[in-house]
Amino acid sequence: KNVGKARALNSALRRYVRGELVMTLDADSFIDRHAIARAVRYFDDPKVAGVAANVRILHQPSVLGLLQRFEHMIGYRSKKFYSITNSEFIVGGVASTFRRSVMSRVGHYDTDSATEDISLSLKIAALGNKQHRIVYGADILAMTEGVQSFTALMSQRYRWKLGSLQNLIKFRRLT
Repeated sequence: KNVGKARALNSALRRYVRGELVMTLDADSFIDRHAIARAVRYFDDPKVAGVAANVRILHQPSVLGLLQRFEHMIGYRSKKFYSITNSEFIVGGVASTFRRSVMSRVGHYDTDSATEDISLSLKIAALGNKQHRIVYGADILAMTEGVQSFTALMSQRYRWKLGSLQNLIKFRRLT
């Protein structure tokens, strides 16, 4: 039964995951062969609770493909600055990696948001980003398919903005 991504991830976390670290992927994504080893190294710092991967859009020879690749390139370049200034607080879904103990502490993924990854990140950030750091791993390469139409792009961006708004309201105490 399709219960949604957040419920499916929570079910897997509660029933099957036994390791210290958890990396999630989207169905339309894959990772570089060194991504897992590189992600694990960030957790040598006991204060790191989550690591965002460097997500790239697969080549799509069209204006839409170029737009998405440019958008991701700019967005992920900003994450490097956020990590340096200890102000990163969002770990996206593609190849995101977390300490399982921290995920359990905050109650795993929320199922009442269009963007479960942002909810999880904000709950972890609420623990304090000095003791539970969220960082960007520029060397953790993940690739994902872009959407195939402008309508799909607008729908995806709407969902992301809706999820951000839902989380802003839910976590307004953080501001």
